[in-house]
Amino acid sequence: MTEEISIIRPCLNILLVEDDSIICDRLKEQLTSFFEEKFQITIEQSHSSEGAEKLIAEKVFSLAIVDVMHPSTDDQWNTIQENEKNIDACVAFMMRNKKHKTSDEYKMKSEERRTLLSDSSKLTDPEAGLSLVRKWRKSDRTKDLPVLFFTAVGDEESINNGIMIGPDGRIAWLVKPSPLDDIINSISGLLGVES
Repeated sequence: MTEEISIIRPCLNILLVEDDSIICDRLKEQLTSFFEEKFQITIEQSHSSEGAEKLIAEKVFSLAIVDVMHPSTDDQWNTIQENEKNIDACVAFMMRNKKHKTSDEYKMKSEERRTLLSDSSKLTDPEAGLSLVRKWRKSDRTKDLPVLFFTAVGDEESINNGIMIGPDGRIAWLVKPSPLDDIINSISGLLGVES
């Protein structure tokens, strides 16, 4: 009779603040696959600052991965999702009717698409992630939470502003898209574990 040996793995609880569902799903899958041998991994996701605040009030996280640009509220995120469905419908109509670009209906759908895109961009706060992490730094409970900013924002000023939120060694910044190895190495560095 062989005895089964149970290895107790430390917990790794990650908060993922990202408004793009495809990126969320892909990151969750890849990170779980990589870290599940070393950790009991849990990844909670939020599409808005409001949702992230609710999660961080309820649970203790080992790490946060935060997109700099995302909606402030869940209602804003829901509106953006509805707009994206309508944008897809406009594009589908336009593709089916591209021979009739001068028709009033085609022009109307084209204008509707532009308006929906503009409305959605207004609902995304360009500094929501920075504001969120600054708020966390003021709380004893979350002031030392390691944060990986994973974002399309790559200008030097924004990166410096994000890194300066500190404390030293507790903030990293990666510009999307980044190879999985870079993401793993950044997370491992923030957690002080081998990648």
